[in-house]
Amino acid sequence: MAFSIKYINEEEKFNRLGFYSLLATQFQGAFSDNVYKLIIILSVPLFLPQDSAWHRFVTPVCTALFNLPWLLFPALAGSLADRYSKQRVTVWTKVWELGVMLMGAFAVFLKSYNLLFFTLFLMAMQSSFFSPAKYGILPEILPETRLSWGNGLLNLWTFIAIILGNAVGGWMIEAFKNNLYLAMFSMVGLSSVGLLASLMVTHAPPVEPTRKIEINPYAGLSGYFKIFFKDKQLLLAMLGITYFWFAGALIMQNIVEYGKVELNNAGAIGTLLALIAIGIALGSTTAGYLSRGKIEMGLVVIGSVIMIFLCFLLSIQGLSLIKITVLMFALGFGAGLFDVPLACLLQRQSPNQVRGAMIATSNLVTFGGMTISAGLFMLLFSILNCPPRFIFFVSGILSLIVLVTMIRIEKDMLLRALLWILDSTLYRVYVSNRNRLPEKKGALIVSNHVSFVDALVLFYSFDRKIVFVVGEDILKTLWMRWLTKFLNLILVPNNATTKDVEEIIVKIRQQLVLGNWVCIPWEKKFHSSGPEMPWYKDYKILTQNLDIPIIPVCLERITEVVYRIRDGKIKWIFPEKWRFPIYVEVG
Repeated sequence: MAFSIKYINEEEKFNRLGFYSLLATQFQGAFSDNVYKLIIILSVPLFLPQDSAWHRFVTPVCTALFNLPWLLFPALAGSLADRYSKQRVTVWTKVWELGVMLMGAFAVFLKSYNLLFFTLFLMAMQSSFFSPAKYGILPEILPETRLSWGNGLLNLWTFIAIILGNAVGGWMIEAFKNNLYLAMFSMVGLSSVGLLASLMVTHAPPVEPTRKIEINPYAGLSGYFKIFFKDKQLLLAMLGITYFWFAGALIMQNIVEYGKVELNNAGAIGTLLALIAIGIALGSTTAGYLSRGKIEMGLVVIGSVIMIFLCFLLSIQGLSLIKITVLMFALGFGAGLFDVPLACLLQRQSPNQVRGAMIATSNLVTFGGMTISAGLFMLLFSILNCPPRFIFFVSGILSLIVLVTMIRIEKDMLLRALLWILDSTLYRVYVSNRNRLPEKKGALIVSNHVSFVDALVLFYSFDRKIVFVVGEDILKTLWMRWLTKFLNLILVPNNATTKDVEEIIVKIRQQLVLGNWVCIPWEKKFHSSGPEMPWYKDYKILTQNLDIPIIPVCLERITEVVYRIRDGKIKWIFPEKWRFPIYVEVG
């Protein structure tokens, strides 16, 4: 069974100018960061004495200075993003950036490498404060059906900026070799443009205006980690995002040595790094569109499988340069598919009042992972003398371990991936009025579904946890028993007693209180010889004294084009044409 979901009649109004201004602000910031870092790495040696031992340490020192603020200021950055408007935080961080660029220009003019190192630290600090605001503001200025799309575009332009920043930074060193301060003053102009763009970002009111500003860099982190471990979806998002950047840092370091050792072609290094970055950018954009209005966690599994397979392929000896370039691009594409749903999940699942702090905490873990990846690369390559292709093999093994761990945390990811693989072939599902279902609380969904197949369609159509109330007949066949492992079910015995029904009502109400959606069929009975369900005549029995909406959902044409029930058994039907339409009407 395969589906292609298109959401219609959605409330998707948002300030497009404000959102695109955020993209422009982020593009300029990422571009300037990379140009600035490269100029410092390449220009500081020019200011050092020729016999100075510091020449060998310029690159690692710059890398450490750029990573340090992310590890030092998570609580402060998060509390600022939650107490004040994230648009206001964005504007002030751009003012900060403009001041740093001016300082950097004078540092180059004075040929002071100490001042340049200091400005690099301040630049990275600005980025660490901007990050919780830019990612935290997305759920506040975009409807949920646009969240994957928005994250995909943000990633796309971020990685394009990184690619162009590294290219332009090298060119500026050559073009302004004797007057580097002119190159730095041009960066001041770019920062001014970014500041103007930030003024047009959609205004979002502060979510916690009474929030205490944390001076202690690690204040409250234990509380935020408790939230992560209490919500398995948040834990999944943090784990996945951390591994994305851990693997990225490991592979990027390895590509440099891969070009030297395996290819014996140092000139190919820049091309390979650019190709993997382009792949991530395009994969991120593609993930935004393929998510089709929801957070599609199946793409995480598919992206991870692509990464695992390609890491193993890159460990094969004797690959031609053409094959390697294609594999590098595809590896980046898989990584882009992997990352976007996780970023969306972190934004949506984080409590509104501490969303900035949650993102800052995730950043802390992420940069800790990147630091560990540097240590792992040093161990494998510098100490154990492992060849670069073996490090790709290790990356594949680590990716496999992470994928298995993520599926154990959220097992329905695997079913979503299997359904997504079959997507866009046989059927096309149209979901209308998705906005009538609540985003942050429970709902009782009353559906006209009559079989387990219908439940799968509903499961695939939405990205929230749905608990299905179904008859125990679904356990009769092997394939249905296998699928039940991936779904949240409340089973109704065929010959349910009054006590059984009362216990089922209690379970349904418990799930609604927890904020989950519960889906019940509109039929009187779950089995021909079973009892009539007491809620059939009045569904308010299930929501009494609870602030829970009762929302009807209707599936149309599914029993015409997917299956028919004959003598209690499902008979599959091959559709008359590809992508045969099925409709899911909400409300």
